[in-house]
Amino acid sequence: MLRALGERATLAFVGLEQEKYIHERDAVREVLMCLQGRKNLMIHTTSDTFPWAPSPTAPRLLHFTLTAQSSILGAFARVTTTICHLRKFVSAILHNVSSVHEPSPSGTMHLLTHNIRSRTVEAFADAVDSQIQIFDRWCAEKEEAICRARAGIGDSLVVSLLSLDKDVRDTFAGTFDVLLDILRQLIACICQSHDRLDQAVWDLASMPTRVPAAAVSALLLDLLSEAAEEQSSMGNTATSTSLSAVFAKTAEPVWYTIGKWLQDGMPIRNAWDSVDDVQTLDDELFIEDNELLVMDPDFWAEGYVLRKPVILENERNQSAVPTFLGRVVHQTLGAGKAVGLLRTMGIHFLSEHSMKEESSLHLDWRSFAEFFESNAATVIRDSESLSHLIEEEVSSYCLAAGMRLSQVLTEECDLARHIAAIEGLFLMTRGDVLSNFTDALFAKMDSQQPWNDFHFLNSAFSDVVESSNSNWIETSLVRLSYRGNTAMKISTTVKAIDGLLVEYAVPFPLTYIFT
Repeated sequence: MLRALGERATLAFVGLEQEKYIHERDAVREVLMCLQGRKNLMIHTTSDTFPWAPSPTAPRLLHFTLTAQSSILGAFARVTTTICHLRKFVSAILHNVSSVHEPSPSGTMHLLTHNIRSRTVEAFADAVDSQIQIFDRWCAEKEEAICRARAGIGDSLVVSLLSLDKDVRDTFAGTFDVLLDILRQLIACICQSHDRLDQAVWDLASMPTRVPAAAVSALLLDLLSEAAEEQSSMGNTATSTSLSAVFAKTAEPVWYTIGKWLQDGMPIRNAWDSVDDVQTLDDELFIEDNELLVMDPDFWAEGYVLRKPVILENERNQSAVPTFLGRVVHQTLGAGKAVGLLRTMGIHFLSEHSMKEESSLHLDWRSFAEFFESNAATVIRDSESLSHLIEEEVSSYCLAAGMRLSQVLTEECDLARHIAAIEGLFLMTRGDVLSNFTDALFAKMDSQQPWNDFHFLNSAFSDVVESSNSNWIETSLVRLSYRGNTAMKISTTVKAIDGLLVEYAVPFPLTYIFT
């Protein structure tokens, strides 16, 4: 298609460069192609100079001075450069996802540094790509409208570079500027400074970092949330809405891991399990597995805990919990523990409730995008509103899981009976039984016979309990042993029983309560 209007005859002398001119509607089409990252007449880039810039051979517009034309084309070039950075970032991340995963290196060096491989970063790249596609469609529709109007089959249009510049700035430019700034902030926080290139955001996936994946995810989500809230407070509705859409997509992997934790519960590790049989938590979940066995008395308290905050490369203290999940993090941790422990005891909490017609509990774990869209009018305003809505979404399930575990412990595991037995044994509320037991010990001492034998101690206690015709304690759970001074094994003084050790073997899972 002929775009040049003509040539000045006055410049047609030999040795003088001939200037070419272009209609503004054609210049607008060229700029629209530029914004979509395609070759055009007005703005160009080279492999040596990555930023886009007005082409020195670009045709002129009659009503623009050279300075004015360069200025407005420079504005479009800056937008194109920003979007091109984001395009290259998306392409690099998608290439990294499709590439073969190499085995993770072992040893101390892997603990210190590793390449960034985060599903949250991948989701962010996908969300950015969606925004770029929206922009590309917008540009294509603009170009189509110009062509239709020129052919006389569409509405008449007033086409100008100035109006296009305003439309781009008002609708898209702010979004892409903020997204690129977020990427640069992310790189500055998580990548080692001596290996970092602030401009090359597309190298993020290959940059080394010491920051755990959960903290990377939390940081990225916090940056997005803060940016969307800031733009909303400034009245930039279009930018805030676009950033919120990016945030919703980026949060999807973390949201999925939370849903899986709540529905499946914590993985249980037994001594006989092979390495392949052990389920592992997602690295991006804010819950950490300390690899304790289920029979370890500290398993309930220490087996699964919240990940600790980390120090980023810029000395910022970063939590592994995204800010918008702060209100539900402890509920989520407790509910997943409860569901996992119930499963170990043969109780499938979610299935149990789904089979009850009268049950009002149902964990309809929607995608985060669906949840976000259904509350878009509220959550875009501030992150605190989003936190409250998430709390409403999961609190009933978390509460029900905790109550079901409490019911099992009190009713099926006889918690009250074991508490009464412990009180009777250690606080001596069953003084008659303990008095008769010590009488048996002193009778052995009086007859100058060994009384500290493990078998005698336990059989004597069992005989005394049975003779009392009371079932207040299960004698099989009581263990008596002597660890005192050998010189005082046979004595008539009370000090002789100093070193007598009494243990009550609380059955699983009540061990978690009494240890």
